[in-house]
Order: sequence, then structure tokens, then C-alpha cells
Amino acid sequence: MIETIKSLQASLQKLAAVILFVLVGLFACVGCITPFPPQIIVVNENESIQDEIDMPLYNNNVGLSASSISGVGLHYKRFITPNHSVKLVIGGWMATEEYSSNGEITKKSDDTYFSSGLEYHYSIIRMPSYDFYALVGGRTWYSEYTNPQYSNIAREINNINAVGLGLGFEHRLSKHFVINVECGLTYNWELERQWTNPSGKPPQFDRKYLRKVTYAGGLGFGFVF
Repeated sequence: MIETIKSLQASLQKLAAVILFVLVGLFACVGCITPFPPQIIVVNENESIQDEIDMPLYNNNVGLSASSISGVGLHYKRFITPNHSVKLVIGGWMATEEYSSNGEITKKSDDTYFSSGLEYHYSIIRMPSYDFYALVGGRTWYSEYTNPQYSNIAREINNINAVGLGLGFEHRLSKHFVINVECGLTYNWELERQWTNPSGKPPQFDRKYLRKVTYAGGLGFGFVF
């Protein structure tokens, strides 16, 4: 389970790096051609009315998110004004893991994972079919499990906190369904605690602090209404 989570985090960081590279390149090209392009839009009145009927701007979004900035779980996003919104992400689960050797259960563990986070979005360009926004946010992650890689570790607890900022893009797949991607940077601080139990000795306690800046990435699916 923990290896899957770490793999997901690594994949999100790689996704963030690719998205960030593409966005920077795109903005650089546009800036070289037209540094400050005039906003001239010709709108057919009938088409505009039909677009609003087919793709109205909804203010509520519920769905699933996996983000290095705000965590993993169910999300609820609410527009406070036409350009300002907040997004809450909460997730968690409990599982009983059994580790076996030669067909016999050698270790049993009740594992717990919990994640919660919050993001603030400012819509730079918000249209019926897409939303391009800047974001800031943070998350906290708690996990308690037995690490099967080390036979002498009785229990391991991680508290991972992060704050970050970046850019996001949300696309309307249909009238009520959207997909979004995010990229940016996060500052992470992690507290890792381990209870070790060497053979023939009483349990020992070990504590580690980790701080780092990393790329951040995110992916989400939502239902808007």
C-alpha cells in the first residue's frame, strides 16, 4: 500500500514537471509574438446564447482529486465570486495488511491513512468550456503502518505537511463533467517516527525530520452543478 502511494506521488511530480515545461514554453512563444495582445472578440449573439444554454457556468464541483498540493480524496469546490473559488479535499482509509512467508502469516498490521487539504483558486480566464486559474494551497498527510521491508520495525508513523502554489486548467467534458490538471511547486516538511524492536532488546524510538521543495502535480475529475 505505501509503495503504491509513493509511486503515485512520484508520478504526480513527473506530471507537474511536464505540464510546467509546456505552459512556460507556450507563454514564452505567445509573449514573443504578441507581448500584450488586444482582447478583441467578435461574438455572434445567437451562438453566445446557445453556448450559455449548453454550457452554463456552475458554481459547485464535487469529485475525486489526487494532488501534491491538497492531497488525495473526495473534493468539493465552490465559487465564491465569478473568479474566486475554494476547494476542500478529504480522504482516508483503514486496511488490515497480512505479510506472509512460505504460506504462513508472519506479520499482521492495521494500517491507517488520512489526508486533508485546501486550495484557493483565482480564475485568470474562465469560459463555459474551460477555466485557467492560479492556485495556492496546503495539505496534511498522516499514515500509520508496519513497514514489511524491515523485519525489526514494529510501527512507522508519518506526518507530511506541504504548502504550494501553481497553475491549473479545468476542461468541460460535457455539461456536468470536468477534468482538471495542476502543476506547481510545494514546500514539504515531514516527521517520520519509527518504533523498532531488535531481537532480544526492548522497543526503541527513532525520529526523523525532512524538509524539501519539490514539483507538484495534480489530476481530478468532477461533477459540476
